[in-house]
Amino acid sequence: MTNKQVTDIFRDHSIVITNVDSKAMNFKEAIYSLKAIDEEVVVIDQSIYEPDTQLHEEEDEGREPFSPSGAQLHGKTFAQTTSRHCIGTLRQVMESVNSENPKSLNVLDIAAKSDKIPEQPLFSDKVAWDHTTAKAGENYPTSDMRWALASSGWTQHRWHQDSNGFATVVTVQSGIKWWYIGSPRKGIDPSRDSGGILRFLDGFDLDESNSSRLDVEVVVLTPTDWLFLRPQTFHAVITPVPTVVDGGHFIASVTIRETCFGIYDDFIAGRFITNTEHHKASFTLLSRLLILYHKSFLHPGPEDIMESVINHIPDLSSSAGVIDLFCFCHLFELYGVLCSWQYNVDDSVAAALSRRHVIKNRKLAREIKEWFFCHYDLKVFNGAPTSPSHARVVLDHKFLAQQCQALLTFKVKADQGPKGTYVVGEFTFKRDALRKAIRRCLKNNPDALAYFESPGTEFSFNWDKRMAFTVHKKRSPIPMQENIDGLTFDDIKHFQPAEGQSVESEGQSAMSDTHSAEPAGVKLIRKRKRRCHSKVKFIQRDKSETLRYKERERWKRGLDMFSTISDICITPIAH
Repeated sequence: MTNKQVTDIFRDHSIVITNVDSKAMNFKEAIYSLKAIDEEVVVIDQSIYEPDTQLHEEEDEGREPFSPSGAQLHGKTFAQTTSRHCIGTLRQVMESVNSENPKSLNVLDIAAKSDKIPEQPLFSDKVAWDHTTAKAGENYPTSDMRWALASSGWTQHRWHQDSNGFATVVTVQSGIKWWYIGSPRKGIDPSRDSGGILRFLDGFDLDESNSSRLDVEVVVLTPTDWLFLRPQTFHAVITPVPTVVDGGHFIASVTIRETCFGIYDDFIAGRFITNTEHHKASFTLLSRLLILYHKSFLHPGPEDIMESVINHIPDLSSSAGVIDLFCFCHLFELYGVLCSWQYNVDDSVAAALSRRHVIKNRKLAREIKEWFFCHYDLKVFNGAPTSPSHARVVLDHKFLAQQCQALLTFKVKADQGPKGTYVVGEFTFKRDALRKAIRRCLKNNPDALAYFESPGTEFSFNWDKRMAFTVHKKRSPIPMQENIDGLTFDDIKHFQPAEGQSVESEGQSAMSDTHSAEPAGVKLIRKRKRRCHSKVKFIQRDKSETLRYKERERWKRGLDMFSTISDICITPIAH
């Protein structure tokens, strides 16, 4: 089977590969292959019930939780973090398996020290990493993207989807895993289908079968099987025997649309529907994939290089590929809306660097969209011929506004969830704050803002399947618009000097210090470095100036704000 055939299958279906040659290991050998056997890990003891669970409370009475004697964390004696979560070691899990009264212990997300997963034709994030330039000292985030799981047997993991819109690959080293994979039922309302905002709201129960909206398939994984799971796929897992699994996350261009939808899910309801987060790794890899798209479309390389990446960039000859591309570009257009510094006052260097990286990515995304409009037309839309400007209206104005409306409606519906349901993202914010953030993001795109403000409610991030179109390449491409930047109205307001305070007066005040010959703002940055030196490495190429001093000097001289991006080394910041 060719790489193209594999990616075409993965567009619509998860993949199971059986009868793969592999070395058989027993549970002890598999445990020893993971990491230092006595390193501390988080252990979930499922032998006891949650405090709010009344089922079998008489049977549970008097049962002691998993509590390894002598276990310590940061010099402190062992203590449970919740009724089930505790600190232990893999050796103690293995000893429990061999004891007279074994417990049901689950160890999730054991960070891998090396990449045990061989290269696969679906790993677009690895291809992007190999074909784009890394900063000095930057390595592929293996500890986030490769991991292992260990279970002592008879453990379960209720319905969830994997975080950050990642696809997932797993292979069993020892034991058995039962995977329950839920797919939206055919003919279901679009609001509960892929990209729909009600997929896990409005009656969805993480502990029930949800048979009214999901078709469930059971996959039994043994040491000769591999599972490649599409992003945004509901799954529950049961482990009936002591088992060790190697796994990893990846980003596939063929499912980039679902990856974007999964990131919106995390923003609104990450703590409800998923079990972890890898925001820094996600942002880093998505940025590299964006650079790969930009290079491949705007500055294509030699034929042999393009052949190696052709399956990892959207196919613009099809409407599905075009929608994938614009979903990806819209994610970067809205990325500032998804960041915590949008809702909380944060003057740290980390937040400043994060904002600059978002601006840089937004510029690349806007250039890709402009390139598309200069090279392609939508010839038929809903069965009717279209004008050359129609592509920009439906893709860059209406579609973007639709996704913004869906994001706002998603937040409203999450806030209106059933009593006792905890539906929240990685940080808290009000729906009015989200509405204002979207307006500031769209203010420099008045057509998209007008569609966003128009009456109506959207329940899906996905393209309406009823709005069919065909794509044709222009015979004569038109010139691209020059001087495209990545700024939004919010960025412009952020970088402007405070009202009533001129750049000159601030500079004179700083330079008047007789004990320092440093330019304006240097002392401020150095104080910030002392406060957050453990979190952010501040990189300044020109030691005689600070970033803020450069920004304001450029505003004073009327230069393009985006030029500051080329003067610093951007480090992705977790939000």
